[in-house]
Amino acid sequence: MIVNNQTYGIGIMTYSKRKTYIENLLCDIRLQSNIPVYLAVNCDFKQPFDENYRNFILELCRKHPAVFVSFYLKFRGSAKLWNDMIVNTSYDNLIIMNDDVRLHNNFINDFVQYEVDVIKENQVLKVNNGWACFCVNKNFIKSVGFFNENYLGIGFEDAEFVHRVRDFPTYITSDFVDLANESFTTFPNMENIKEQKDKRYSGYNDTLFHQHNIDRSVNYRPYEAIYDENFNNIF
Repeated sequence: MIVNNQTYGIGIMTYSKRKTYIENLLCDIRLQSNIPVYLAVNCDFKQPFDENYRNFILELCRKHPAVFVSFYLKFRGSAKLWNDMIVNTSYDNLIIMNDDVRLHNNFINDFVQYEVDVIKENQVLKVNNGWACFCVNKNFIKSVGFFNENYLGIGFEDAEFVHRVRDFPTYITSDFVDLANESFTTFPNMENIKEQKDKRYSGYNDTLFHQHNIDRSVNYRPYEAIYDENFNNIF
């Protein structure tokens, strides 16, 4: 998608317990737009990558145009996968969203148009006051530092980013539906919990965030700026 000479793509992190969610989400996206989609397919924690799941993802990608996939053969945290999607896609702006969401009406175009017309500054724009969906500008995140990859699990990587940089504006809409209240049993090691309130994020990330002992001045992926500056001279 190109708006005002800025390119936009979508990045989605998913894994084996979210098959129905990612199927529905890709259908929602393709009903609205041909925007390129980048899938970061994570491995289950402490499990080998499942061959049947790999085939499922490849078949799903064949059903939809412009869906590009990267497989992780060992579990990796959200911060790393978010950073990888930002780096590996060639778009100026990447809309990163959870896989357990639904998009209605013209959410994609409306969200991008709001970012262009109202925010005007290409930085970060959240949806509905949360990080289940946000748009990040590649040049901006290169300048302030990527998400902190010391956060090896899931959770608090967004709070650390806000603490290190600042909070960001939000786009309020009923066309974006977060299904976290029904998908909590698909979260790692949460298969047997009964209620959403019992859902727990990575204990490692929780401890790391509250210890405050990580250097918040570090610019993760600092080579990205050098890469772009010298791209035309590589060969």
